[in-house]
Amino acid sequence: MSASFGLFDDAEFEVTLKKEFLSEARELLEEVEPSFLKYEKDPKNEQEMAQIFRLVHTFKGSAAVAGFPGLAAFAHNFETLLSRLRSHEMAPDESIIEILLLGNDALKGYVAVLEKDHAATFDTSAVDAMLLKALNPGQAPAAAKAPAPPVEATPAPRSGGRPPKEGKNQRILVVDDEPTLRECIVMILEEEGYDVVEAENGLKALEMVLKDRTIKLMLTDQSMPIMKGEELVERLRAAQIKIPVIVVTGVADHSAAVKFIRSGVYLYLTKPIDAPDLILAVRNALRAGELAETLTKALAFSFRNYLRLRRIDAELAKPNPDLKLDFDIANDLKMMGELISKVLKKT
Repeated sequence: MSASFGLFDDAEFEVTLKKEFLSEARELLEEVEPSFLKYEKDPKNEQEMAQIFRLVHTFKGSAAVAGFPGLAAFAHNFETLLSRLRSHEMAPDESIIEILLLGNDALKGYVAVLEKDHAATFDTSAVDAMLLKALNPGQAPAAAKAPAPPVEATPAPRSGGRPPKEGKNQRILVVDDEPTLRECIVMILEEEGYDVVEAENGLKALEMVLKDRTIKLMLTDQSMPIMKGEELVERLRAAQIKIPVIVVTGVADHSAAVKFIRSGVYLYLTKPIDAPDLILAVRNALRAGELAETLTKALAFSFRNYLRLRRIDAELAKPNPDLKLDFDIANDLKMMGELISKVLKKT
């Protein structure tokens, strides 16, 4: 079992990621504040508009990656208005300037609230309504409201099932051609609160995973008709399905285990399986999958900042002896690019 995952706390990592974003957001807001004031005095100043647009564009992408969808949604509407101003599709009259200033205040207010509570929300409905009215002048403004969360179909629980425990309704696919063993594993996992679905062979399992992206983990037998566990894993990876996989087999084969692990299988178990060992393996595998998602978000967040630094570096067309940053930025960019490349390859 991969014990190295015990060194990470994915919940703590997400909190750290949010704090890093908010810290950068605060610096960006302070940095661009003069641009809003200059643009208010001179709406034809395209250089200041470019600075404002860059701020809001960064907010939109990075806020979504960091896990602040409300802030990202507001920044999206704000960016749309700025984009039309930059392309001269709209004229920066007094009402538009007022919206820009209110939008800046809303961004600062949102960040201030999130700094105190990462789960908090900030009411941007008034500014949203003004943005939508400016973007759609021929339509009556609708009452702004927060988007409803997506609704996912929840399968009916099995008869006699217990209330969720550790599982929190996480969906697991159990694949085995032996009905008795399959039902035994299903029963153990359902008693832990997991949402379990079944397949009697690898081909059926592959079809289910491709159609149902809510499946978070797969337990599969190796020796099955139609499609063996080994081929199933290969087909999943070829389809870029990265869910954790636990292979269960009745034959202890060290070489086969090594081959499976190298192909990306999380764990290789031999039958018979004790219930406590199975539960622990499933819990750790799911946690590993969640951590992988968190690390992917962190990598995306780092990559966005890397691109942002590249843009800054590109703007420094000539050496600036006062700042003395040109060489340092170029060197840092080179090191960051190499690091991201290595992480991408390992991922």
